[in-house]
Order: sequence, then C-alpha cells, then structure tokens
Amino acid sequence: MQVVVSDESEGKGRVNIDGKDVEVQRVGKLDTSRDKLGNRFTERWTGDGLSLEIDYQVTFTCDGYHGDGDCEIVSYRATIHAKKGDRKQTVKVKGDCGC
Repeated sequence: MQVVVSDESEGKGRVNIDGKDVEVQRVGKLDTSRDKLGNRFTERWTGDGLSLEIDYQVTFTCDGYHGDGDCEIVSYRATIHAKKGDRKQTVKVKGDCGC
C-alpha cells in the first residue's frame, strides 16, 4: 500500500492509496495552538473505508528566525498509520506547511 496525504484545508484532504486518490475528512477540530517547536499532536482522518492516524512533531517554526520577517513556515516529522480493511501500513514522513 502506498500512502500520500495532502491536507487541502477546512478538514478535507486526499490520500493516494496504490495509485488511487481517496477523499478523506479530518475527524475532530484542528488545534491551531499546536504549532510550537517540539510539540506533538495526533490527527485522525477517515474516508471510503480508510482510516488514518497521523502522529506529528513540530521540527521548525519561524519563532526566533532572523530572516527577512516574512517567514510563515512550520515543518513537521510525522508517522502515518493507515488502515483499510485487513491492510495496515505505517509510513514515516517529513513535510512543511506555509508560504
């Protein structure tokens, strides 16, 4: 099972499972206070018989960044636990959010 996740905001996203895009919905409310360096948090997503649990750790924020002042990036290290039917897979990933 190949897993690729894209959060498109508003709690909706897409996951690519074995080459097929699956629409998913975040379960629960997004905690916007989570993005502090070192914080850990978990999100749950579901859709079309698929369940995802994503365990995040914040690895970079712009707090204390001495660049040009326009930094709005948060970086994460995460572990995705995917389950669909009898199939399970765990994938370690890194990613960024911001502009």
